[in-house]
Amino acid sequence: MARLWSEDRVTFEGKHYRYVDAAISPRPVQQPLPLWIGGSSEAAIRRTARVGTGWLAGLQTPAQVAPIVRAIREKAAEYGRAIDDDHYGAGFSYRFGSAEDPAVQRQLAALARLPGVADPAGLVVAGSADDIARRIEEFIAAGISKFVVRPIASDDADLMDQTMRMLEEVVPRFATARPAAAGPRA
Repeated sequence: MARLWSEDRVTFEGKHYRYVDAAISPRPVQQPLPLWIGGSSEAAIRRTARVGTGWLAGLQTPAQVAPIVRAIREKAAEYGRAIDDDHYGAGFSYRFGSAEDPAVQRQLAALARLPGVADPAGLVVAGSADDIARRIEEFIAAGISKFVVRPIASDDADLMDQTMRMLEEVVPRFATARPAAAGPRA
C-alpha cells in the first residue's frame, strides 16, 4: 500500500499476492502517508513493527493494550525501527450518566454479541467526567496517546450533549498531556 500511495506503477510478487503495474488514483497528497495498523495477533505486532507508523487497538481495555504496545516497541527495535510514542491509539465508548442508562445497556448488549468480547463492561465507561478521565489515564499509562472516543447516546440531541460534555469537561484536562513513554517535558 505504501508504494501504491507514492509510486505511479507498482509490481509486486509475494507469497500470497502478485501485482503487475498496479496503480491507484488519485494518490494521497500527504507523503509519506502514515500507515496505522490494527490487530493484536503476533502477525499484527510484527507487521506494525516492520512497516507501521502507528497502531490502533481494537475493542480492548488498557490492561489488554499495554502488553501489545510493549511487544510492538520491542519488535520494532529488533527491526532497527521505532514508532513514535504518540502513534499508539485506542478507543472506548463513554456516557456521562449511569451504567444503568438504557443507552448504555443497549451498547453493552451489542458488545456482548461480538466474538471474543468476554467483559463488555470493561469496554465502556459510564459515569462522571472523573470516571472518563480515569479511563484515559489508564490508557495513557498503557502507552496510548491517541483516542477514538465514542459517545453512547439515545438520539441526536443526546449525542451532541455527550460530545459537548466530553469537549468541555474531559478534553481540557489532557490538553498538554504527553505520552508516558515520551519522558519529561523540556
